[in-house]
Amino acid sequence: VGVGGMILHTADGGLTWAEQSSASDRVLHGVGFWNSEKGLAVGDEGTILTTEDGGDNWGTLASGTTNTLRKVTFPATDTAWVCGQFGQILKISLTEGTCCD
Repeated sequence: VGVGGMILHTADGGLTWAEQSSASDRVLHGVGFWNSEKGLAVGDEGTILTTEDGGDNWGTLASGTTNTLRKVTFPATDTAWVCGQFGQILKISLTEGTCCD
């Protein structure tokens, strides 16, 4: 992930990479996958992007914040945690597709 909403995708273990459309022009700082299909990318101005097809297509999820989001982690099978600027912590329900507790 990177500047201008850039997301790179590999289908061969990192030998080759292709840029994908991310549905955002914001700088993205972190990306993670819950399983081989479902993932999140996070970035500037509270940007959260979601994929349910292994990263081929990305949509947006409202975060309710304008803080920069930096990292996403998946400590449980149905929950993602996102951390960002100024101690921002968001809980995302992966089964319901909702943010943010």
